[in-house]
Amino acid sequence: MKHWIGASSAALLMIVLLVLPPPCAGEPEPQPGASPAAPAAVGPLAPARAAESSSVAAVSSHLVGELPLALRLGLRRIEPANVVRHVAALCSKSMLGRQAGEPGALLAARYVADEFRAAGLQGGGVGGSYFQPFALSRAGVYASLRAEGKDGEEVLLFGADFQPMHLGTPEVELRAGLEFVDYGLRLPSLGFDSLQGRDLKGKVALAFGGVPWSGEARRWLDPLLPDGALAAKARAAQALGASALLVVDDPADWREWVGYESTPRMLEAALPPDVRIPVVHLRRAAACRLSGLTPGRLRKLAHEVRRGRAALRRPPQLERSVMLRLRRVKPGRYGRNVIGVLVGSDPRLRDEAVVVGAHLDHLGVEIDGLHPGANDNASGVSAVIEIARTLGALPLPLKPRRTVVLVAFDAEEIGRLGSAYYVANPPLPLDRTALMINFDMIGRNEPDHIWAVATRSSPTLHQLHQEANRHVGLRLKHPEFMRLSRSDHGAFYRAGVPVCYFFGGLHDGYHSPRDTPDLVSSEKVARVARLALLTAWGTANRDEPLDYVRQESDRR
Repeated sequence: MKHWIGASSAALLMIVLLVLPPPCAGEPEPQPGASPAAPAAVGPLAPARAAESSSVAAVSSHLVGELPLALRLGLRRIEPANVVRHVAALCSKSMLGRQAGEPGALLAARYVADEFRAAGLQGGGVGGSYFQPFALSRAGVYASLRAEGKDGEEVLLFGADFQPMHLGTPEVELRAGLEFVDYGLRLPSLGFDSLQGRDLKGKVALAFGGVPWSGEARRWLDPLLPDGALAAKARAAQALGASALLVVDDPADWREWVGYESTPRMLEAALPPDVRIPVVHLRRAAACRLSGLTPGRLRKLAHEVRRGRAALRRPPQLERSVMLRLRRVKPGRYGRNVIGVLVGSDPRLRDEAVVVGAHLDHLGVEIDGLHPGANDNASGVSAVIEIARTLGALPLPLKPRRTVVLVAFDAEEIGRLGSAYYVANPPLPLDRTALMINFDMIGRNEPDHIWAVATRSSPTLHQLHQEANRHVGLRLKHPEFMRLSRSDHGAFYRAGVPVCYFFGGLHDGYHSPRDTPDLVSSEKVARVARLALLTAWGTANRDEPLDYVRQESDRR
């Protein structure tokens, strides 16, 4: 409905409302140990923490009780059939997996822009367009990598077996011995030092990616790695004279249990400028060929470090020489965020923003075929489009008072570059951005469960979205971790913006050609979109902005 409904239609609409099923009721926040089998009976909200003690009615008065008629009808515009249409379009063969910087990503961006235009949104990009372009890289790269040992020579394939993550200098040509350094970290305050007693001068270091800890350990580990683990490894190897750092996915982390391995790709977000040595990402099979270690041996070494919480005392000696050549050879590629703007209805508040976004890019075409990226993240982009359609059709008295900015971010898969660029170049200032809602992989796993991550970045938000859920009836999970390094909400949170990240969890087929549209639950996506819409609408209509609380463990 694109126009305010006149009095002459009121009777008809009331009849329609009586025929339609009532909105689903919400439920308390799931408590530890509670069974997830079925929604709980309607009851009071979960007990709030001390910092969250304000009443729900005070923080989200627009969502208490029965919603306005036009808004209730508007929620029903978010239909599973529309989700099916969007996911199918974004996963079509013409989109080529939507890899950032490639033609398929441009086609996907145009599709989203067309949907924003049809919803009546204004362009929030360059020159009033819907596009916000940014550089993905300064240049293309030529690369070759091979190893020699007593059992012969191994030549790796650029792109399929390895990919430079960071060059350090415009051109690299080296021949050096290969040294295995387990996780490559120096953390003396934790009694962990992979490089103690090592002389890496003129050598190439081979390390596992990530860190040998997980879960609650990250609370105290993250402050020791302010620029991330990869930068720490590169700096440590460089300080001991290494010529290059080769990194292979940790065979003992979460990727093992979901059956996933990162495909080598250029991480266009460069490491800090003080890292002057090249850093190269290897597939596990390629790392085995290069080093002479078997897959089982690599896995055993990683588990040995994790069990002992200490670096290897007797690391394997690799009798291999590595030849590496890297050179910048061509101009870089560009990505683009797609931005639509619904200007706020209140002159006093319209210069403040609520941002709703999801990443549009995926992995493209790789050695194992086309990666359609249906759940990751055509599902999330579909939710953004449906929210745009619904908000654009609301009658003027129900239009959000604050401006709502809808964004399809590019280049999330190669370092969350699109969201980082938006945060550095926002259409409306970040200090006047009241909330950022992010969707990622919301269409798989349990049909009525969704992770609502990082909502405690604002105690008021934590209560508000639960009140909104009374009208949707999803079962919400509120984990302690915030997954800031895993999706686009991280850049906003670090800039001081409250965030809510809706995440459906990992699943079989993640980052593979098996992430197909037929496996996405369009009903689940529609329900999550309705919850997000009410959360955004409730925030946009508050007299005061949300509070913001920086969490103790904010980098997980």
